[in-house]
Amino acid sequence: MVIGVGVGVAVHAERVRLPAGRIVFLPADLDPEGAPLVPALAVCLRSLACARRECRGRVRVPDGFWGSLAALAARTREIDVVDDGDVETLEISPKHLDPSDSATAAAMAEAIAVVAALSSNELERLAPRIPVDAEAAWREALARCRGVLLLWSPAAAVTTSPRHVLASRAARRGAIRVGVVGCGAFAQLHHLPNLHREAACRIEAVAAASPASALQTARQYDAAWCTLDYREILRDPAIDLVMLLTRHDLHVPILLEAVAAGKSVFVEKPVAIDWQGLRALATVPSGARVTVGFNRRFARFAVRARQALAGRRGPAMVSYTANFGPAAAAWMADPVEGGGRLVGVACHYLDMVTWLVGARPTRISAETLQGARTSVTPEENFVVSVGYEDGSLATVWFSSLGRRGPIPKERIECFFDGDIIVVDDFRRFKHNDTSIASLRPDYGERGEVRALLASEGERGAPTVPLAEGMLASMLSLLAREALSSGRPVDVPVLERGGAW
Repeated sequence: MVIGVGVGVAVHAERVRLPAGRIVFLPADLDPEGAPLVPALAVCLRSLACARRECRGRVRVPDGFWGSLAALAARTREIDVVDDGDVETLEISPKHLDPSDSATAAAMAEAIAVVAALSSNELERLAPRIPVDAEAAWREALARCRGVLLLWSPAAAVTTSPRHVLASRAARRGAIRVGVVGCGAFAQLHHLPNLHREAACRIEAVAAASPASALQTARQYDAAWCTLDYREILRDPAIDLVMLLTRHDLHVPILLEAVAAGKSVFVEKPVAIDWQGLRALATVPSGARVTVGFNRRFARFAVRARQALAGRRGPAMVSYTANFGPAAAAWMADPVEGGGRLVGVACHYLDMVTWLVGARPTRISAETLQGARTSVTPEENFVVSVGYEDGSLATVWFSSLGRRGPIPKERIECFFDGDIIVVDDFRRFKHNDTSIASLRPDYGERGEVRALLASEGERGAPTVPLAEGMLASMLSLLAREALSSGRPVDVPVLERGGAW
């Protein structure tokens, strides 16, 4: 259930679209002590924000909400109408609200929260990844000189299609029709523009969490239609490939639904952020077409390193250094939604070193900073070591203590058979005395999309099978266990098998 608010207010709850309502402005100098309206609404916001956190973003009307809302409605009857542009007619009463209708209840609760919290028409901010603090948001709304309430009547609600059709376009012959689920930052920076450039596919539909994001993305990339319900994409027989680009905690449930719908699926890393998710993925049929997004495998210099290591005669030592700044207050750093950096980010590097070594991992250990003076979280600064059955050893160094700029973000070093390979931030490659450089880093995003479309067009094997994505997630979770216990952990053989 997603809310969208603009000059013409519309609320979407499942398939019900509520018609445009009036926007009501409250004066900035409204005294909370003298007007119970403000504290009553603040209580609603506070309780709703708590409910959002408890259910990880899924709206649930908490106990006491309707009492607070009734107090709000009762108080609105006593506010004078002042026709000076600051206050308009205010009409709301409990009879307009039916607590027994869960969709209506959730829609109204969410509408009051987001509209009161953000009084401007900044649509993209109305679906924050991390719920806003209710009291802080209310103070912010008042500081902007006016708060906003949404007025509507359920009796006027109309049922509409869950799709918004933009255009009817003739399909390119042989083009792979892609449905994109999730239009966040990574999708906007990489996957969507890369898909849009390729003649082998067309973006048929996009699904996003907010109406503004869905519509803007669909227009920008010439999609035929957009939706707030990703299941519309899964149900559409015209969609050949589903790109699953949501936040990390949604990967498993949507992937399982997409596979059950018979779709080919590309899912961004990590495929799972906990053991429950991995166990669920183990039930995916072996014949399902699932490709995992590990773009660094397709970087030009990574491919050269892999080719050189493939011909080695003895074990190798591989070191991967990741130089990151402190984690931002975003969903990816949240262990519940994003898995934290060890699971949500470092799985990239654990996959890369394992792919370069090309052998089955057998044991894993991990350490973090020690000492009472350390104020950083363990999962922002760690060293993970992986041992392999052929005797090779790999380490991943991840730190948020350094700085970016002239210092490379990522560096790979490989030692084997008297050779040395260095990949410096994916823009410089050195193999013994041979050096190659490029003007800008190539992290493999474009090559990944091209390889994916080639595989889909030929119905070949997935470029990165689900089993290998599961292995990377498993290594991340085992590293977390090793970090917690302080002891090495054996790596079990995946029940699904895999490339090793």
